[in-house]
Amino acid sequence: MDKITLVPNADAESDSLARFNPVSNAIVHDEFKAYISGLNLQKNGEIKLTDYKPNSLSYTSNTTSEQFAVFSDIWYGPNLGWEASIDGKPVEHIRANYLLRGMKIPAGKHDIKFEFKPKTFATGEAISKYSSLALMALALVGVVLGVVKRK
Repeated sequence: MDKITLVPNADAESDSLARFNPVSNAIVHDEFKAYISGLNLQKNGEIKLTDYKPNSLSYTSNTTSEQFAVFSDIWYGPNLGWEASIDGKPVEHIRANYLLRGMKIPAGKHDIKFEFKPKTFATGEAISKYSSLALMALALVGVVLGVVKRK
């Protein structure tokens, strides 16, 4: 990617898609201006998908300068479950080309990962776990009381 075009609204994002080269240009909404500010893009390096699962995508990158990558995956917005990391450290990613994921990639060799970890799932899992434990404890108490009453 050697050019990022900032646009003021969703209509401009959508309209820009009809006349841009996705190999060399990314369309980014103004709301993400701070995220891409200061990028000095030089098209070099590569990114490869190394592992694909419905809830986890892994990539490797190797570049000689900081890059901006657009991934062919849908961006779902902040705090909706998809978390990104580079070399195991959490990083932010943004919307690019109207509905895809975009991310700054530092120079060098890196492991990039997107994982679906919705907080609602973790909350539901914890509720289910503790409810099951409470139900088993109540059943055990019932069995013990039944044995005590018989004696």
